[in-house]
Amino acid sequence: MLVSTTRYALPFRVFSHRSRTPHGRASSASGRPVPMRARSRSELLRSSLWLVVGSLTIVGASEGLSAQNSGSGQQVREAQEALRNLSREEILRRMRASGLTEAQIRDRLRQAGYDPALADRYFDEVGTDELDETGPADQEFLQILQSVGIDLIVQDTLRMPGDTLVTFEVDSLDTEEPDTALTVFGLDVFRRRTNQFEASPTGPVGPNYPVGPGDELILVLTGDVQEAYRLGVTREGVLVIPEVGQVSVNGLTVGQLERTLSNRLSGVYSGLRRGTTQFDLSLGRLRTNQIYVVGEVTRPGSYRISSVGTLLEALYEAGGPRETGSFRTVLVRRSNGLLVGAFDLYRYLTAGETAGIPRLQEGDVVFVPPVGAQVWIDGEVLRPAIYEAQSGEGLPELITYAGGLRPTARTDMIRIERIVPRSQRVMGRERIVLDADFDAVAEGRDTLSVRAGDRIEVYPVLEERRGWVEIDGAVYKPGRYELRDGSTVGSLVDRAGGALPDALDATVHVNSLDITDGSRRLARVPMSVAAAVSLIEFDRVTLFGRDSLLTPDSVGVYGFVRRPGRYPLAVGASPEDAILLAGGLAFGADPRRAEVTRLVSTTTDGVSVSTTIEVGLSNEVPYPGPATRAELPALDSDVLPSVDVVLAEGDEVYVRQVPQYRRPRRVEITGEVVTPGTYVLERMDETVSSLVRRAGGLTSRASARGFRLIRDGITVGVDLDEALTGQDGTFDPALRDGDRLVVPVVDNTVLVAGAVVFETRIVYREGMALGDAISEAGGVSADADKGRISVEYANGTRRTVRRVLGINVSEPEIRPGSTVFVPEAQEDRGFDLDSALTRATAVLGTLATLVIALR
Repeated sequence: MLVSTTRYALPFRVFSHRSRTPHGRASSASGRPVPMRARSRSELLRSSLWLVVGSLTIVGASEGLSAQNSGSGQQVREAQEALRNLSREEILRRMRASGLTEAQIRDRLRQAGYDPALADRYFDEVGTDELDETGPADQEFLQILQSVGIDLIVQDTLRMPGDTLVTFEVDSLDTEEPDTALTVFGLDVFRRRTNQFEASPTGPVGPNYPVGPGDELILVLTGDVQEAYRLGVTREGVLVIPEVGQVSVNGLTVGQLERTLSNRLSGVYSGLRRGTTQFDLSLGRLRTNQIYVVGEVTRPGSYRISSVGTLLEALYEAGGPRETGSFRTVLVRRSNGLLVGAFDLYRYLTAGETAGIPRLQEGDVVFVPPVGAQVWIDGEVLRPAIYEAQSGEGLPELITYAGGLRPTARTDMIRIERIVPRSQRVMGRERIVLDADFDAVAEGRDTLSVRAGDRIEVYPVLEERRGWVEIDGAVYKPGRYELRDGSTVGSLVDRAGGALPDALDATVHVNSLDITDGSRRLARVPMSVAAAVSLIEFDRVTLFGRDSLLTPDSVGVYGFVRRPGRYPLAVGASPEDAILLAGGLAFGADPRRAEVTRLVSTTTDGVSVSTTIEVGLSNEVPYPGPATRAELPALDSDVLPSVDVVLAEGDEVYVRQVPQYRRPRRVEITGEVVTPGTYVLERMDETVSSLVRRAGGLTSRASARGFRLIRDGITVGVDLDEALTGQDGTFDPALRDGDRLVVPVVDNTVLVAGAVVFETRIVYREGMALGDAISEAGGVSADADKGRISVEYANGTRRTVRRVLGINVSEPEIRPGSTVFVPEAQEDRGFDLDSALTRATAVLGTLATLVIALR
């Protein structure tokens, strides 16, 4: 079982009862409306918290429900007060963040009876130098937006008083839930809501569309009469047509209204009877209906949707069913209580079918009941999830809902974990495991019912391959091949591209598996009879190449070559060939000669004896310099040419450097010199003072006493003043390749650290002693070791105190830039002279007192 640790941080609240206003919105105890999103957010958090934790003890419930309700109302008032201070740019940003386009916001204003141009001054003029000040104030416009369902209050500000951020961990929680990653099927479809799912308030409608108050109709007369009218249906369900009068449209569909208008218009326009006048009726702006969505949904409440909107639009508005809601039985009731029907959302989610989904009417109630029997499906299906099963549905239907089986699914055995019914449970037997043959169930050869709580696992087919033979070694295309009828070693070699030219003909290994005990048997056959040797499943054929069976010879190439190292040795190779394999001569190499060291023999005591052969190199080997071959002296006449020496296994070729040649040696000088940087040493014995002078000398801020020479990462103490002024060079050391010289700025302070009362940095004073510096640091601490106090100077040199009988007889000098370090006393110090002298003095004093007393 996978064990995972998940951290949750959720706001937890003591929930209070809220009454409902006549408009269906939640209200606090004071009667002030609370925005619907705040209410749905609290319900979502409550259900999520109970699902994860199970139960929590609510601390602070004694504060009373009324205090929370009044706090909620106070936060709503604070949020609304914050809206009054918003700039027009901020109002526009929040309108765009509502998920509605500019056209949709204008349509909502028009449908509610407001002038759509109210929003134009925000969409068209924000960002310009001048804003139109006509029309209602911003606060009034905000109230209009809220009345049409566009809420600009930031919901994060509506936190209830007493809200506490509860952080808890779920570390397996001793649960048997192996599939915590599975989610309820269809849950995310409705939660990924965008305004693309909203029904269009304009566009054609069918003849069965019921006309009602709020709709706008367009009547066009053509022929003898040329007229066009935009007619709105009043609240009483009446159309008022010029020269015709009132026409009642209550309960009429578009098709029925067309027949009614034909009769009424014919009495006024005689051309309709003669056929010289025609009329056309279409819908302009559609009305919106107030719909109520309740039950197990994410955001229950009332919503205004288009009159052509269906059940799906209402569910998208409400965020869809939540984890505890049913996707298989969604109920729709009319305002008079008549049940329209129960609808299965799986038809829409799995097949995209919308036939039968009802168009909602004014006052309809959409109710999502609690979820029914749930089944967990995981493994080799396209959509692993938690599915809701209806009565009569079995394993094939649920697998279909899960998108079907993957090609890698195993169909002969599907594992089902089932909860034992209460009446059949005994101690230790509360869950059972069933194995089902999916093919038999799907074809009707077997029956299997599905129960609530079943956990179905579809396993993949086995990874083990069958029906193969394998060939490797000296063939062109080694690998596994299909075992065909009549396969032989010869036919397998041919399918692998044939044997390599260096393959051994005498021996081919055929390694066969003995399925009775799992061991392998080796058979050796020559290639001449390979065509007659049959193969069986799992055989491995190996051909051997001569090259792979021989240990390759090698030769070493070292010295002044570009890539020193060992290289494969070919028969007949000369020292020049080995040098070319190593990348050729490096800069500074001697192009005239090389040395070949060859192992001659090994003595009885294990000592190897070797000899060195000097060979001459030809002019064919490229030479990078520094000198030309003509500038170098000629070799002795007895030196063998390189081409006449054949290298053998274990030989080593050495290329020496040109006589008197030295690689450039570089040192770096930094800090307070006139021209710091990297310099190449001019002489083998160039010194510190010489390099400082080449760098332009010291600047006015340089500290000669703080000069440091760093060699191999270690500081070398050098007195730069003595090096620059000395005559005999005693204090002026020679430099080496890689040295680093550091000339710091004058530091007129002294650092006191270690076992002192407080570490500090003090300003140096002329004549300052060691005791003065320690005193300014508060003195030494109780665990200080006074006998090992040291002073490190700016140039890296160190001095320590000398103590005799507990008294400092010699103290290091304090200089600018010094560091005084007082170490702690060691736990085991062995013999302590101070303690011994103290005790001896005490004993002698006691004896003297006794002697005096006796006398």
